[in-house]
Amino acid sequence: MATLPERLTNLDPSLRAFIESSDFPPLGTVPAPPPLPAGRVLAHNNIQHAPQFTQGFNGFRFWYQDPNYPGSPPLRPCTCGFAPDHPVHYQVARE
Repeated sequence: MATLPERLTNLDPSLRAFIESSDFPPLGTVPAPPPLPAGRVLAHNNIQHAPQFTQGFNGFRFWYQDPNYPGSPPLRPCTCGFAPDHPVHYQVARE
C-alpha cells in the first residue's frame, strides 16, 4: 500500500483511499516482470511516452491497480508497447 506524504493528507477521501490502495513503484523504475500482485492490473496515465520510459520520466506514471476498487479510474486495454513482458496492460480511459 502507498503511504502518502504529509502534504497530500488533505486529499478528497475517495482519492486518498484509491491512492492508498494502489501500488505505485518508485521513480526511475520499470514494471516488475509477471506475475503481478494478486487482483491487480498494470495501468499507466495518458502522458505521451515511449516504450522505454521509466516511472516519472516526463510525467509518465504507471501503477498496479485493483480495477474493482470503488473510485478507481476507468481503464481501457492499451497497445502502446510499454511493458512488453506483460501480455496486457491498461491506460486510464479518457472521457
